[in-house]
Amino acid sequence: MSTDGNASDEQHGENGFRITAYPMHYFAAIQSQNLANMSKALAPVGISPLEWRILAILAERNGQTVNEITAIAVADRSKISRAINKMVKNGLLVRDDAAIDRRRAAVKLTDQGQRIFGQALLIAQNVYGRNLEGITKKEQATLMKLLRRIKDNVFRLEAY
Repeated sequence: MSTDGNASDEQHGENGFRITAYPMHYFAAIQSQNLANMSKALAPVGISPLEWRILAILAERNGQTVNEITAIAVADRSKISRAINKMVKNGLLVRDDAAIDRRRAAVKLTDQGQRIFGQALLIAQNVYGRNLEGITKKEQATLMKLLRRIKDNVFRLEAY
């Protein structure tokens, strides 16, 4: 069997189904390996891939609530909350204490958080660039267009 999971039809059973014939298999494989790569690459900066995403979200639009960050980060709310608590403790983020309801409290980057974001940004751009090696700008634009369409389709489908 090759590294991309392809094998002859005889090895796929009688029903002819091949999981590797569907893009979702590749999305999962790409995401899994990307997280492993990002974890290793971000280790010298002292943050996880999830913490990187939170920093990136706030660097783009500072002052988001946990729910807003969760929606953009596409992660479990409890994991986001734990990561934010850790980042507050480590001085990367602050919460707006003026909010009565903690769920509505805005989370913001500190100066230290902004510095770590800058360091992590260079690392993330390098990892992302390596992920897209050999793909032209035109192909990347087409890929992004197709991914957005698939995302729209997935979110538009009714629950099963």
